[in-house]
Amino acid sequence: MRMAGPDILLFAIGVVLLAGAAFAIIQDGGLSPTSASGTFDVAFETSEATESATFATGDTTFTVDETATSKLTFTLACNDAGAGTPGAFNMQVTITGPGYEGDPEAATCGSSFEVDIAEPPSDTTVLGRDEDEARGNLADPEQAGLAVGEWTINVVGSRAGQLPVGLPAGEPTGSIDFTLESWRPVFTPGTR
Repeated sequence: MRMAGPDILLFAIGVVLLAGAAFAIIQDGGLSPTSASGTFDVAFETSEATESATFATGDTTFTVDETATSKLTFTLACNDAGAGTPGAFNMQVTITGPGYEGDPEAATCGSSFEVDIAEPPSDTTVLGRDEDEARGNLADPEQAGLAVGEWTINVVGSRAGQLPVGLPAGEPTGSIDFTLESWRPVFTPGTR
């Protein structure tokens, strides 16, 4: 049986549409990558996210929901009109969080304080025919969730002396920046 010209055209259009649909499903994450060896290599990438609050003395609170946290950084991104003068604003900072009580530390505008939470897990290999199965077989690290909860940076301070004439008094202005470093697993199909 021979195909007529219109049949060939319809067949070709059908093949193109089917290939396009399959490509769209794969690109949209509809199909998980598979592994011929039944394993996936897992590496851990780190990334950072920062949020800010207006600088103020007293307590400033940040909430951590990320379970895979490696490090927290608190930065006094403020400006003190009296910096470098006898009337500089002298600060003391204390950081507290779930299971963590920092010692009071002297600070000035621009000071940063790091709290190490946990090292990202070491690269590993897990069993799995596809990425979803491999993800299910990846054990949660023991240190996961250590940072989850409320973190408070307490800032107290006062002027050391008199500001030069013409400089405004009061607290420094700016922000307190909070940076959270976290990790996430990246799966690569294993090879035979």
